[in-house]
Amino acid sequence: MLRNAVQPAMLPSEVTFVELLRKKKKRRRGNRANEEYFEEMLKHDLKTRKKSKDGKDDLPHHGSYSFSEVKCLNDHDNSSRNDSSGIDSNGESSGTGTFNMGGTGYGFERLLKGKNGMAFISDVRCCLILGLIFVAATLTIGVYAISVNGQEDKFYREFEMTSNQVYESANRRILEVFGELERISFMTASFAKQEQQRYEKLQEQRPPEGFVTIPDVEYILGSARESMQADFVAYLPSIKSQQQSEYWAKYNKDNIGWLVESTEVYDSMATKTQTGNETTVQQDTDSAVHYEIWRYEIYDKNGLSIDYGSSTCPMWSTYKKRPDTYDKHALQAAEAIEAERIFPYFPELSPPVGAPLSPVWTSSPPYFQGKPSIINFNAQSDPSFQHMLQVVGVTRKTTFADVCSPTAPWMEKTTLQADRYAIVITPMFGDVLGVLDTDNPIIGHFMALVPWTVFFSETIGDGNLPVTVGVTNDCGRSFSMVVQNGNSAIFLNHTSDGKPHREEFNDMKLELPLAPFAHPKNSEGFACAFNVSIYPTETMEEAYNTNMPIIYAMIVLVCFAFTSFAFIAFDCLQQRRQRHLVNTAMRQNLLVSALFPKKIQDQLFEDMKQNDKQKSKLRNQNKSGTAGLRQFLEREHANSGSFDAKEQSSRKKVKPIADLFPATTIMFADITGFTAWSSEREPCQVFILLESIYKEFDRIAKKRRVFKVEVVGDCYVAVCGLPDPRKKHAVVMAKFAADCMAAMSLTVKKLEKELGPDTSDLKLRIGLHSGPVVAGVLRGDRCRFQLFGDTMNTASRMESTCLPNHIQISQDTADILIAFGKEEWVVPREDKVEAKGKGALSTYFLVLEDSSEGGNDASSVGASSSANGSLIGSHHSRNPVGASDGSEERRNSSIDWTVEVLANVLKAIVARRNAKSLKPSSEKLLVQLEQASIAHDGTKIVIDELSSYVALPGFDDADFGVDSKHVVLPGVVVEELKEYVQSVAELYNNSNPFHNFDHANHVVLSVNKLLSRINSPDIEGGDEELFNHTFGIASAPLTWFVVILSALIHDVDHSGVSNSQLLKEKSPLSFLYQNKSVAEQNSFDIGWDLLMEDTYRNMRRTIYSTTGEFKRFRQLMVNSVLATDIFDKDLNRHRQERWDKAFNQIVDPEMMDEFDKEKSVNLKASIVIEHLLQASDVSHTMQHWHIYRKWNERLYMEMYKAYFEGRMEEDPTDFWYMGEIGFFDDYVIPLAQKLHVCGLFGVSSAEHLNYAEQNRSEWVKRGERIVVELATKANAKFKRSKNKE
Repeated sequence: MLRNAVQPAMLPSEVTFVELLRKKKKRRRGNRANEEYFEEMLKHDLKTRKKSKDGKDDLPHHGSYSFSEVKCLNDHDNSSRNDSSGIDSNGESSGTGTFNMGGTGYGFERLLKGKNGMAFISDVRCCLILGLIFVAATLTIGVYAISVNGQEDKFYREFEMTSNQVYESANRRILEVFGELERISFMTASFAKQEQQRYEKLQEQRPPEGFVTIPDVEYILGSARESMQADFVAYLPSIKSQQQSEYWAKYNKDNIGWLVESTEVYDSMATKTQTGNETTVQQDTDSAVHYEIWRYEIYDKNGLSIDYGSSTCPMWSTYKKRPDTYDKHALQAAEAIEAERIFPYFPELSPPVGAPLSPVWTSSPPYFQGKPSIINFNAQSDPSFQHMLQVVGVTRKTTFADVCSPTAPWMEKTTLQADRYAIVITPMFGDVLGVLDTDNPIIGHFMALVPWTVFFSETIGDGNLPVTVGVTNDCGRSFSMVVQNGNSAIFLNHTSDGKPHREEFNDMKLELPLAPFAHPKNSEGFACAFNVSIYPTETMEEAYNTNMPIIYAMIVLVCFAFTSFAFIAFDCLQQRRQRHLVNTAMRQNLLVSALFPKKIQDQLFEDMKQNDKQKSKLRNQNKSGTAGLRQFLEREHANSGSFDAKEQSSRKKVKPIADLFPATTIMFADITGFTAWSSEREPCQVFILLESIYKEFDRIAKKRRVFKVEVVGDCYVAVCGLPDPRKKHAVVMAKFAADCMAAMSLTVKKLEKELGPDTSDLKLRIGLHSGPVVAGVLRGDRCRFQLFGDTMNTASRMESTCLPNHIQISQDTADILIAFGKEEWVVPREDKVEAKGKGALSTYFLVLEDSSEGGNDASSVGASSSANGSLIGSHHSRNPVGASDGSEERRNSSIDWTVEVLANVLKAIVARRNAKSLKPSSEKLLVQLEQASIAHDGTKIVIDELSSYVALPGFDDADFGVDSKHVVLPGVVVEELKEYVQSVAELYNNSNPFHNFDHANHVVLSVNKLLSRINSPDIEGGDEELFNHTFGIASAPLTWFVVILSALIHDVDHSGVSNSQLLKEKSPLSFLYQNKSVAEQNSFDIGWDLLMEDTYRNMRRTIYSTTGEFKRFRQLMVNSVLATDIFDKDLNRHRQERWDKAFNQIVDPEMMDEFDKEKSVNLKASIVIEHLLQASDVSHTMQHWHIYRKWNERLYMEMYKAYFEGRMEEDPTDFWYMGEIGFFDDYVIPLAQKLHVCGLFGVSSAEHLNYAEQNRSEWVKRGERIVVELATKANAKFKRSKNKE
């Protein structure tokens, strides 16, 4: 009925809002044209608005329809949709009959007006999908690469572990064989000794030493053979004369019975064959035992004699036994020496005439592997044996060698179990107890034939993979085997290329000496030493070359693909829901547009925003007063004390968090001398100091339960008594102040080595006051906890009027301490202090002999401050607690700091040298250059070496990105560096007030600050841009070292007068240096000659390692030291010409060739280095006023001293005021401007210029009065010293 109640008058060409809604309702019914329909409706509505000429109403016909009618249409439309959840666009329940004006509709017209909005979203979605694909590919490749690298790492670790295990086990096994053989040698020697004694008792002719038959041969030698896993063990007596040779024939016949006995034992212990049947050793009954010593003579197929002493193993076809008597062997040995055939690798060990015979005697087994006995075979006739026996004779130790084939003639062409053998020989000495005695004769040898596989079997545990082992010796022999897990080592037949392993494994080879204890090659120089090379096998490589990387990569790819698919599916669902929300928002926006004018719409949405903010405010509102303050402090402690800006904006109408605390004690602590000190340092050093000090203060505050309020510059503010009241707030704060004072003293002493001289001179002054204070949170962009009130002001005055290293307290604080029985802590100050806004105040100094107290306030750092009996804040002296002259300690601290600076630069030199892999020049050439540099023949002086520029290294990528933090200098280099700096310090004339070691350290400090600015320029770009910007100085640590070293030595042995005075006095130095830069050349020569002493050789090799570095080092040092002569007119004119050429000439870079460009860069670098030294030499004029005053006074005192001693014609008082002004105008300020012009020093150049101008201005105002004070002080000082004399 409402629809029929009022019929609007519609123009034929217009389509009204209600009609569009009805039209939409008929067309809809599940049709997806819903979105297009509403968009069409909105566009029509916007078009209608544009056509309207009535400026009052946005919609011409909005007054023709009632709210109820539009509401019913909306409700009906909502019910016709499938949205049964009753959730509006804001995400809150709207109700069936409620008209909801949610914020989502606000400004929706602007969103749809943007033509590129949806296109942008589509582009973002496409980019996101492409990004997912890229990330998936990257992750897959990354996982695959990491897995492959992991497999390779496991492979390398497995090989390293296995190869070390094989090597150690082989050496251990060889030692075991040696030990067993030496054991039976020792036992046999003991038995031989007993036999000799038995013959003496029977008064019978005793045989020669070494002629011994071991009892129970097979039991003794057999057990040793089994223990060593040897195939053959024998004893070889040493026959040294013809008489002994003849006696041996009788002896072995008389004692051959051991052979029968051993054979019976050996037969009874015979092993079973593979079929399990018992077998016995088959003796060759046709072959009788040779009772004469015999040897082999070998012939080839043509009947020619063959020499088998070569490194290769010939295949013999015919061999015959020949008798080998002592004389015959000697003759053969002589012939062998003449022919030089027997020992091609060791001619120096060829047997001399009359060499001993070594026949095989008792052995196990008795018949070598079932073949005829080799008893009485002369081992000396075999070159391999002969060489080993002679090595043993020289070294007197057990050794072993390789037998290249088991078909050696003395083995009777026997087929043995192994393919390759090692012969182990140990000596037997005549005196058992005199083994180490070189006069103790060797009377025999024990020999064991051990398969090589024995040494390498059982070296790999179960589960380990096989490796390839190659054994070589210095005599040209080699073989290879595969060592497997278990008791297995197999000899290899080499591959077609002659190598037992793949070429790829060469990089992994582990090559070590095998049994180095058995081959004293380094000392004697003749043994065939063995080396073992271990390689991985293909089996080991295949075990770690699996398909797991591909599997891992595919798993990652599948997981990422599934995740991406889920994300895309979720995005599609979100798009559907978003379309629904957009349709809802469009309808609501159209309804609001139909009902209200534009201004009313804006107001409605604004009110809704305010309501939301009020709700958020009520939910997050904090308490006020003390409880609110405590809540803020707790949150500040947890969140570092910062509030979000949005949270602050939501609290504009909330009551501030603040409260009054009636009983508190506030501390102000300030560092005296900090401003002047910081003007000499880099910004990072300033913060290191503050962070270190305040970190200690914070630690103490936490321990004492004192609240830190804030830090402003070098002022530390703390309070006790809030937010939790404390009755003993003044007592706690007094202890806290004493602890801070002690911590300050300890901290600056520790930091002096890192931060430089004068750091330990920094002192703390503290002011305390007690009273009420207002505390609260001062809100804003950066809300802060603040204290307000007169108590804060008074505490600040207590600090500002306090003396350094003292704690000053007010009357109120003193009264509280006295009330708590701490009257001994309170000492009245003799004079009253004038406090701004307060007038004259009576104050007290705090004196704590012991700050310890029971409970929570236990013993603290403060107690240590009075350990020497001094009192903190004692009013009796203005000196710091425990202060003394400390000149020696100060000097040592300065030396340590200078050494640390130079050592850090040396590390950078070493790091870059290692990165570039520079090959050092020969030591002989460097020594020649060094000797030539100190040859003072009078024909050439230092100033003659002055150069227009120094050629620095060109751009190199290797100079950048090098980290020197991990470089460790050798201890000897650091010791030499410290000794050098100490020597330089002693060479300074420290009686000079100005030109002394303290001033040299001050110059070094300034140089280091400027160099750090060069190394950290404020530019953007790559390494080459940095190189060009700094003219190559930033990438040349050798240049840094030269500049710092020049600053250190530039005033060594300074006489305290100017060069002009030295010329007037006709000093020998002026004659020596031809009246030019006398002091500077003298300082250079002294510092250089000291450096060239042999004491500092290691340090010099660290500074420079090539001739090029040496020449650049000296040239830079000459230019740098002579640059400090600022009064030589010729040098100044030459220096100014070079500056103008470097920075004032305009040259087109395209017109310059590479040589000219390089020359230009080197010229700029050289002139900048010289000006850097000049600026550092007078850096006190470009630093804080207090620093300037300190060194200005010292220079005045030095010149007044020269005047007082008659070495200066004019009293410096007469020209000091105007002279300083002229010095600023003519030298200091132009020099500071040059630092700024060259562009290398960033803000430091501006800082220098500002300080120079400020100091000049201050000097103009106060200079005349200061000169009067200086003159009075100097006159009194030197007259007093004269009276003492």
